[in-house]
Amino acid sequence: MDPMAMTRTASSNKFTSFRNKARYARDKGASALILVDPLDEDLVKLSYDQSFATSGIPCISMQKNILERIFEPLNRDLKHIQDSIKSSRKPVTFDLPEVTVALETEVVKVMGKTANVIGMLEGSDEILKSENLIVGAHFDHIGYGGPGSGSLQPDVHEIHNGADDNASGTAGLLEIAQQFAASSERPRRRIIFLAFSGEEMGTLGSQYYTNNPAVPLNSSIAMLNMDMIGRMKDNSITVSGVGTSAILE
Repeated sequence: MDPMAMTRTASSNKFTSFRNKARYARDKGASALILVDPLDEDLVKLSYDQSFATSGIPCISMQKNILERIFEPLNRDLKHIQDSIKSSRKPVTFDLPEVTVALETEVVKVMGKTANVIGMLEGSDEILKSENLIVGAHFDHIGYGGPGSGSLQPDVHEIHNGADDNASGTAGLLEIAQQFAASSERPRRRIIFLAFSGEEMGTLGSQYYTNNPAVPLNSSIAMLNMDMIGRMKDNSITVSGVGTSAILE
């Protein structure tokens, strides 16, 4: 790729998400944001983008033909505006005289059910068996992708199998559980094998376990969480979070 093209792409990435568009418009004094797809007659599809922060202003989608009717008496051409922005890398701004907009927005939460899967292996030490070591991995991925899913190709609507993220972590969890269960020597502490869901939508499964633990959280001494271990290279892995305890290093 042309290095200059890469630079232009990187500099415009911060404006690609709808949330950042709305935030930028808000900072410029906008009361609301209306999104129009210049290449499609359909409405721009709005979706949850895994963030719990608000952009601060309402945002709606409008069909292109409505905007074209507004532009018509002003001799403004949507395609020409788009081409100008692409070539100059600068916004095109102008007033729409005698045009007023009244809008009302509502956010409807779409609820669904999923589940964590938990297994336990009791410890053998009379004293230490009351302590828990958690081994975890998440087994969800991003479904069929789409805008706001985290997909590297958000415009592609097809199943994302997630071999690295996180089928590899789930396979590692099952392998560890099998090895411990098959061993004649029991661990001294209880081991909790925790496969959680809803990670890609905001660590929902692990949050649920934290709020509804199978055993008291204060009896859990550490957690080993495996994520994307299929990325191992040169027989080495990256371990993060060791600063959360003085003994982990």
